[in-house]
Amino acid sequence: MIKINNYLDKIKAFCDFTIEYDRSNKTYLFNNKYIDDIDCLEYEVSINILKSELIDVCIDIKKPQNFIKNVLIEIEKTAVWYEKERIELFENFEKLSPIIVESRKNKIREAKSKYTIEQLRIDTDAVDSNSDDLLFYLILNKSITNNYKLKGDLERVKLHYVVIEYFKSIYSLIEYLLMLDDLEEKFGIEDFNQFRPIPEPHLRCNINLSKIECAHLFNAFFETGYFFFDSKSDLKNKRAKMKNIIKEFSEIEKHAQVDSQSRIIDNLIEELKAIKARSEKLR
Repeated sequence: MIKINNYLDKIKAFCDFTIEYDRSNKTYLFNNKYIDDIDCLEYEVSINILKSELIDVCIDIKKPQNFIKNVLIEIEKTAVWYEKERIELFENFEKLSPIIVESRKNKIREAKSKYTIEQLRIDTDAVDSNSDDLLFYLILNKSITNNYKLKGDLERVKLHYVVIEYFKSIYSLIEYLLMLDDLEEKFGIEDFNQFRPIPEPHLRCNINLSKIECAHLFNAFFETGYFFFDSKSDLKNKRAKMKNIIKEFSEIEKHAQVDSQSRIIDNLIEELKAIKARSEKLR
């Protein structure tokens, strides 16, 4: 019983979000954290932890379906409000007003916004939808904010983006609970561990290049044969895959970015020469 109550308390805590408007810095805080400091991937991590802990409780009790239903009831209280008020639409931002508290005389902090109004007011029609999610959302709302005409619109859109990402994680948990409930109802789940989410790796390999530079680098290695598609793919499929990869980043030939392609290859050659030189010293 203690495990069940502790878990339900965690669900309530996650769903009990707060929004604060800091008048001193003219920006918002979501769950006591400034919106410019929030990494929305944290919500996915938190939800995966809750999913894993849910599995622990289900394994430990005799009637897991009743427990799953109780969790659903608790978390859907927040989801019902979100859907009823259509909070996912920026046009309904004012419906957040009743839950926003204001604070004054806070310490002035250094601006950390990745994007400024000046940047967003420039023609950004060519920005790829696969670019930074926040940037894409800010651009998406240029028309509805009349190109960020009103003071404070940028901060409101950034807050709205955070709220949407937060609720995406909540709906992820709801879908997970509904799946478990349905499977338990129809078949009975003998091994809940098979539904435990795979933990995210602690370390990620990143690449310190722009998208177009990535495309050039991939293309160079592809032409050497170091990068290749598996032998099961026929020539037509290989060409289609290659075309899609290049298109994902940018249309290299169309924009004739010969200088950019040469530069990335020259830089690679220099780096490889340096690596070779260090290796030869170790002989």
